[in-house]
Amino acid sequence: MKLKTSFFNTSVLKKDITRFAPLWGLYTVFMLLFLFLVWGENATPAQFARDADLIMALMGAVNCCYAGLAALLLFGDLFKARLCYAIHALPMRREGWFLTHLAAGMLFCLIPNALGAVIAGAMLGQYAFLAYVWLALMLLQYLCFFGIGTFSMLCAGNGLGALAIYSLINGLSVLLLWLVKCFYEPVLFGITIAGEPLLRLSPVVGFCSQNYLDISSSYEAPVFVFHGFRGESWLQVGLSAVAGVALLVAALFIYRKRKLESAGDFISFRPASPVFLVLYSLVAAAILYAMADSINEGLGTIFLLIGLAIGWFTGLMLLQKRVNVFRLKTLAGFGVLVFAFYLSVSLAWLDPLGITRYVPDADQVQKVQVAPYTSDYYYGQNATVVTDPAHIEKITQIHQDLVDARIEDKSKMVFRLCYTMKTGVQVERTYYLDAQSENGQWLKSMYSSLEVVLGGSVPERLAQTARYIEIHSYWDKFNSQEGRYPVRDNFELKNEDFAGLIDAIVMDCKAGNMAQIWDYHSNEDQIATLGVEFGSGNYREVQVWESCEYTVNYLQHMADKYLEKQE
Repeated sequence: MKLKTSFFNTSVLKKDITRFAPLWGLYTVFMLLFLFLVWGENATPAQFARDADLIMALMGAVNCCYAGLAALLLFGDLFKARLCYAIHALPMRREGWFLTHLAAGMLFCLIPNALGAVIAGAMLGQYAFLAYVWLALMLLQYLCFFGIGTFSMLCAGNGLGALAIYSLINGLSVLLLWLVKCFYEPVLFGITIAGEPLLRLSPVVGFCSQNYLDISSSYEAPVFVFHGFRGESWLQVGLSAVAGVALLVAALFIYRKRKLESAGDFISFRPASPVFLVLYSLVAAAILYAMADSINEGLGTIFLLIGLAIGWFTGLMLLQKRVNVFRLKTLAGFGVLVFAFYLSVSLAWLDPLGITRYVPDADQVQKVQVAPYTSDYYYGQNATVVTDPAHIEKITQIHQDLVDARIEDKSKMVFRLCYTMKTGVQVERTYYLDAQSENGQWLKSMYSSLEVVLGGSVPERLAQTARYIEIHSYWDKFNSQEGRYPVRDNFELKNEDFAGLIDAIVMDCKAGNMAQIWDYHSNEDQIATLGVEFGSGNYREVQVWESCEYTVNYLQHMADKYLEKQE
């Protein structure tokens, strides 16, 4: 009777520790080997501490695998019908089994990491506190993943279902982002769904992409300065650990209601079956849609429907453990799924709320950033910030013209807008614009501005602070004598040549010829690439085309001078 009312059993705990010793033993060995590998032969405590932040992030992926495997081994007996009945025939409450396995699972993390923290603390010297920061972070990360893993094991009836649920929960935000970008973003004219905030909601992605320490260090010298912790990263891992605890509580509730005969089922927790079935069907549809659309856009819609059918009925086969699932009820369910899916996509395209048709009032805009690239890498460098009210009004007019036309031709030039309203709200849109159109030519003068081409500053100051200019020529017309290419090799300009070349670039900027966008020069030869470095450390690459007449003429003049010196 004492066993029956107990919420914890030391015999079961000892059995878990010894039975699954290979798992936590291998993890301990891995931890120690990794520790000494990072330390290296000639490492110093400062260098070791400097690498701690990167290692903390990488351990997010390790803990994801390790915690999931620990949960599978501890609760995997529930997947075998005979073993499941035998265990639950013993005089012990389900709460006792659950809490004892939970204690064992946490020890699988605590013991190896505590041992590693003690050894690392001895190596780190004055930075020994980082070893215990490591220990705290590992426990928080593991608690999150172990909670997800345990919840997945209790929702599933076999290992395949548990793996599917565990992967689904860990990657749910990634999956939803992919589905939205695959099905809804194409019909949301001009709108690009920001992916990074949603991606970070995934525990494994969020943990692996964070910096947990605020440090300054140098790879050239063993210097390490600790300034504190990055609060947003620790807030995320802390909230994730709380979510892991909540999932453990939910898992206990499910375990108390779990039917023993569900062992072997794909999903044992029936309320989770519809969620799995819908997501599984959408993933199958998205995969086939993406494959067909990459071959021919017309095939995408057809294979989308085929993918939904394949996902729905194979999902039912997994859930019901039989092949004959083609009945009137399941066909009606498939019809509801197709109707709901196409209705949601249609509503996104029709835009009843007017989100895609929204164009800000010029009077309410503080500034607008305009760029010819979708890539965030090039966005900042090539963007033009417009604050002039007349120019803002013109840009909103171009925006309205594009919304009214609602034509998306990805072969045209990108027109990316980011409004900053006077209220502080930001509105971002991305369209495709014909560079040779009237609106495209108006934008060309903006993209040719000195601020965009050379990153800003006064031209005279640029000429004075330029350190060197490298010239990479691609044009065989730079000949003063036939068969000679005097500027094909890179070379540095002397100081007296800086001002002349910068002046030529400035004149082309004022003439509107220096737009650093291929769409404006599609029928021209590229003449050269100029690599300009200034005293401020600013480095810019300037592309030169045939229409950049002032710069081309000056380069030809320099080529002639170069040839004269060679002779």
